[in-house]
Amino acid sequence: MTLVLDKLLEPIKDDMDSIESERHKHGNETFHWVDFVKILVVFFAKRIDSLNALATELEDNGTELGLPAVPQMTLSDGFHRFSPLLLRRLLKVALAKIDWIENPELLLLGQVSVVDGSVFPVIGGIKWPLPGEVADVVKLHLQFELNRMLPVDFLLGRRYSSERAALKDMLQFEVTYVLDRGYMSFSLLKDIMQAKAYVVMRVYNNVVVTSVDEREVLLPKPLQGVWGGVRDRLVRSEQGEGAGLVFRLVEFTVGDTEYKLISNRMEITTFQVILLYAYRWQIELIF
Repeated sequence: MTLVLDKLLEPIKDDMDSIESERHKHGNETFHWVDFVKILVVFFAKRIDSLNALATELEDNGTELGLPAVPQMTLSDGFHRFSPLLLRRLLKVALAKIDWIENPELLLLGQVSVVDGSVFPVIGGIKWPLPGEVADVVKLHLQFELNRMLPVDFLLGRRYSSERAALKDMLQFEVTYVLDRGYMSFSLLKDIMQAKAYVVMRVYNNVVVTSVDEREVLLPKPLQGVWGGVRDRLVRSEQGEGAGLVFRLVEFTVGDTEYKLISNRMEITTFQVILLYAYRWQIELIF
């Protein structure tokens, strides 16, 4: 783990030391900010789930990691003693140094983002605006850009906060959003269209639509035997809030699993619609 920790910290080590040397210190300080940051990295890298467990980890393995054995109360105090502006400064410097990658497969498709939500535990709890309300988890609504493979936006909410509402707050002009079927809502589809954004979204297999026009199925030859029952068409919804909406429906099977994807991107091929949805797994890897 020591080698892993050193490798993780290597790009920011000099910046951490610089911030540590410049920050204001208490006269009798024995627990330093730079060690606090390293401990946080260990906490997330080893997926430790509480401050008590973190204190135990440091007591058992801190010497091997080059870290002090810090009691739980001192760790808790660190979140109040050390200004979050220090960590924000470190992240800003680190991000400025990164040479962002580009995904050549998506280069001609514009900005493409995957959006999803997941629940995470919060160290020490988080206070919400309501008096006396403290939550032990937070829901992270994350937008992950596929072009550069990095998070570009997020919202925090309660455990059961609405993923659809969070996406509506993040919508941007001409961005293509890739979504799983938990987001399926004709109202959301309408909001995306009105924002002049785009979507590739999986829908439930029992969706009811009326065919408007069949489209040519365009797949690379090596993949024509991978997916079965491929169909690409324009359809219209006659249901509720979706009544009158015309959109694209791409259907195919992989093994025994049937997929139905809707989109308002009309200019890309059948293969590109399927490819964009396949990329959705990247956000699961981030979570």
